[in-house]
Amino acid sequence: MSKIFNSVLITNDDGYNAKGIKILKQISSNLFDKIWILAPKTNQSGKSHSITINKNLTIKKVKYREYFLSGTPVDCVILGLNKIISTKERPNYLLSGINIGVNLGLDLLYSGTVAAAREASMNGVKAIALSVDKKNNKVNWSAINYYAPKIIKSLYKKKISSDFFFNINFPSLSVNL
Repeated sequence: MSKIFNSVLITNDDGYNAKGIKILKQISSNLFDKIWILAPKTNQSGKSHSITINKNLTIKKVKYREYFLSGTPVDCVILGLNKIISTKERPNYLLSGINIGVNLGLDLLYSGTVAAAREASMNGVKAIALSVDKKNNKVNWSAINYYAPKIIKSLYKKKISSDFFFNINFPSLSVNL
């Protein structure tokens, strides 16, 4: 698959060292020319659309275009789009996840993964929240590795307003081709 998109900001609510964000970075490397990562330093699951106020945030640069923040997923999106990344390099897309555990029903109200995608869409950036089911506390990544790039590519090619965001949940299954 050739790179067809310019720039993406990746975040999550499981924290910078989570396996899901590493998988998402790997998937994105085949789709995007520029990848920015700004994720919470630690797990921020269930923080919903909260922002940090009355407390200083710290940002640490880990590598080129990779940072972690002492705040929430929404803090990451706000600071990424408005402070860390210059206006001329502003990403066209945001990917949030890959969250361990699905985000369905009322989970959408509490999920930091979904809130990050919502915040991006409120700022005019096309966004997708991605989650994967866990079976017996184990995740099979093969379905995501196979289908996520195809779905991301398909959704971003559509001329859908950035006022909307997508929430995609994958089963924890093997891909048998």
